[in-house]
Amino acid sequence: MRSNDVDRKHIPDYLLIIDQGPTVVDVKPAHRLSKPEVAVTFAWTRAALERRGWIYEVWSEPNEIELQNLRFLAGFRCP
Repeated sequence: MRSNDVDRKHIPDYLLIIDQGPTVVDVKPAHRLSKPEVAVTFAWTRAALERRGWIYEVWSEPNEIELQNLRFLAGFRCP
């Protein structure tokens, strides 16, 4: 697909079919989201999917406190 005279292609990570409609998800570490090439790709992907009425989300790891809580609780899982 062309955008601003540039050939673009991107394969997102997940396609979820939910009650609200198709949802496309990209997963990327939070520290990489501000990189220009990532930001441009995700903005282009969002625009293309929203034109079709689909939902687009970007997921990253939880914040440090939430991650520490998950690691702590994981020790109490049943085998």
